[in-house]
Amino acid sequence: MLLYVGLPVMWDLHDSDRDGWATDFADILTSQRNVVIAISVFVARQVHWQFGVRIPTLRPLGLHALAMHVPLRNSSVLVSRFGTSGGFSECMFDKFAEVNRHWFPLHFIQMEAILFEEHLAFTGDDELENAKTWQEHTSEIKVPHMPYNKLASHRAVVCMPYDTSIFLFNEFYSTNMPVLVPRDLWRWLIGPVTSPMMEYRHWTAEALESDVSVGLGPIPGSSPFYASVHRPMAVEQALEWSVYSDWAMLPHLIYFDGVPDLFLKLLDTDILHAASIKMKVFNDEELVLAVENWRKVANRLVYAAQEAAYPEAARQRMAHPNTTPSGKQGAQRAA
Repeated sequence: MLLYVGLPVMWDLHDSDRDGWATDFADILTSQRNVVIAISVFVARQVHWQFGVRIPTLRPLGLHALAMHVPLRNSSVLVSRFGTSGGFSECMFDKFAEVNRHWFPLHFIQMEAILFEEHLAFTGDDELENAKTWQEHTSEIKVPHMPYNKLASHRAVVCMPYDTSIFLFNEFYSTNMPVLVPRDLWRWLIGPVTSPMMEYRHWTAEALESDVSVGLGPIPGSSPFYASVHRPMAVEQALEWSVYSDWAMLPHLIYFDGVPDLFLKLLDTDILHAASIKMKVFNDEELVLAVENWRKVANRLVYAAQEAAYPEAARQRMAHPNTTPSGKQGAQRAA
């Protein structure tokens, strides 16, 4: 079985089912017949903290976007989905731009506006969920199609992170589009992956010291479940864990310290162009590595399926690892 972990292990479980599921998941983690992979380094370390077992990471590449950054709308800056601030910070950019129009010629466009207008144009409708304009739409705008080429045609995209891993971010990144994010990431990373409601540990200190984590490296010190929108944030934990988010792990992002710094970096074409070129090189290298790693995963699953189908042959191979299928020793066959 292949398990690709992106949400907390205890997601959508009743409290009464947690212990049983944790036991099953621990068996899945340690079984030779399964492959468990995390969507991000953050999630991999979270599983390590919960179960004492390290798992590899293979991030989503977002290749389905089938778009490349071509800044035809070079005076327009895309602002990604509303998140932690509920849209306040995103709308604040427009106000700063208005009062600094004498030296800041760029303008911001909200992604929600593009999705709303594209959906109406595509369907021929005159409203979406009883809203005639995107400003009237008070919930997250979800449409069955994404205009990736149009999104990637803007000068750059500003993202205010609202979770440790956001698939949309990987889609932007795959287009080599310059991505600008606030430097103080820890303030923004509040989502399902960090929710204290998801907190659960399956091991005891005694079990951990005996055999669970032999050779697997140190367990992360603090809990990754440090914040939700309904309770105060554990700041020290947020600082410790934010460095493992996609927003910190992926290279060539452009970090800004406040709105004035953001405006200056958006005007610097050298910074934007250099980031885009480096992202292109990194994405090409990542694609080669990803293909090789997924090939290894496929081979591992095929081997596990063969082990399950022919258990006696598997036991024979384990008892005589140098024996070929014909029964002769590998060294003799080579001779």
